[in-house]
Amino acid sequence: MKAALLFLLLGIWSCSSNPSSEEADIRAELQSLSESEYPDNPDRPLRHPAYEGYTFHQIQFHQQDSTQFSIELQSNNRGDTIIIPSVDLAAWMPRLQKRLLANEYMSSIGIVNQEWNRHQVELRPGQFEVHGNQQRPIARVDLARNCLNSYLWEVIVYEEVDGHEAPIHHSWFDFPNDLYKELFNSINPRPFENYASSLVNWEDPENQTVSLNHLRTTTPAVNLPIDVRNNSTYPLKGERKKKFSNIIYPENSNYIKDFLTDSTLFATFTPPGIYTRADPRTTELGRLARPHQSTGSIWKAIEEDTLIELTIEYDKDTKGRQTQWIISGIRPGDIPRLKTEHAHHGWQRPMGFGNHSFYETYEQARSFPAETEPYFSILTDEEGRWLDSHQVGIDGPLLHWDAKHPHLLHIWVLSFERHALVGHYIVDTSPFLDRQPPPLQEHICLQTIPFTRPYISTSSQEAG
Repeated sequence: MKAALLFLLLGIWSCSSNPSSEEADIRAELQSLSESEYPDNPDRPLRHPAYEGYTFHQIQFHQQDSTQFSIELQSNNRGDTIIIPSVDLAAWMPRLQKRLLANEYMSSIGIVNQEWNRHQVELRPGQFEVHGNQQRPIARVDLARNCLNSYLWEVIVYEEVDGHEAPIHHSWFDFPNDLYKELFNSINPRPFENYASSLVNWEDPENQTVSLNHLRTTTPAVNLPIDVRNNSTYPLKGERKKKFSNIIYPENSNYIKDFLTDSTLFATFTPPGIYTRADPRTTELGRLARPHQSTGSIWKAIEEDTLIELTIEYDKDTKGRQTQWIISGIRPGDIPRLKTEHAHHGWQRPMGFGNHSFYETYEQARSFPAETEPYFSILTDEEGRWLDSHQVGIDGPLLHWDAKHPHLLHIWVLSFERHALVGHYIVDTSPFLDRQPPPLQEHICLQTIPFTRPYISTSSQEAG
């Protein structure tokens, strides 16, 4: 009798001390939206024919290590179950930059800009498994932290149709709050609570003066010839093509100059992570109407990489505001050489400090050195005070080298939510940068594209 009682007590203790894997799992409900719930969905024309019938109702996280998890998309009876056997969720987490820690204001600006910019990461076959009755040939599964606050995330599943990857499922979910805090605290030197008020609910940061001297030391700035192409159109490809319908004002135009007023309006990105024309997003794009000068310099004391810094200065606008745009910590070899019609394949990054790109592969996201990444891009006013790029209405730079001339750098300005391109400048970097042309991108076959126009021009034509 005593032995039986002891055995029973040990069994109870064992169960309470070692919860089952099911009890240890963390779950969140997935929310899918109908056409009536999401009328301004830019992906609607691109979706897979089976989109409405391929749904998942829950996402499940099972912890394997401190930041390593398996993830399962649990389906209803009409779909499959998708399992990601092992993924490091730290790859999605915003990280405090070491070089900003000494300045609390800049540290806060840095982490806020990381959180409030989209970070969508794709996984490919071999990184996930499909189980179930249908076992559809899924080409890609994306997990996105969607730039509205720490807890609003998305999952998008793609299948190939007619040679392109089409969304067959898209849902939204609230990332488990305690898990998010745990992940954030495990990789950052300061706790989530220090920044929670700005990461969970947007708070307009103060426009304080920013000091960049402690971030880098550069050679003296050199004036660079700049050819402003704002009288031309921009290529309606990639995001610009699918999001064109969410430009509220100007209507039916892709001439860059038409956007460079404070009258420009875009569809707002709103919880849980959707575009709506019903609540137009205002801008201050009039600030960027008169670019007049560009300068360039090189970072000193960089042993392995040549890093460059570019500055675009704008004349006062009609409201007397003066603006400066700094794009710094760029590796010239990372920038592809493209024809302007392929600009959507260019190098792009959000505004801020050390940010991931908007879209990455899992390998890129995991290997990205966010704590030490040198890149930063900011807007400042005439007194050197930080400006909120979201309020101005831009998301960051899009860069590519000219298809023909290795020293000509195309700088495109990504609008709010990348709906449009609201600036196009061609900068001649030869006065300060000695370089060889980067290799041509094979998938674009630039060798077959004739180049007959002058390499620099003040006309409204686009350079090659």
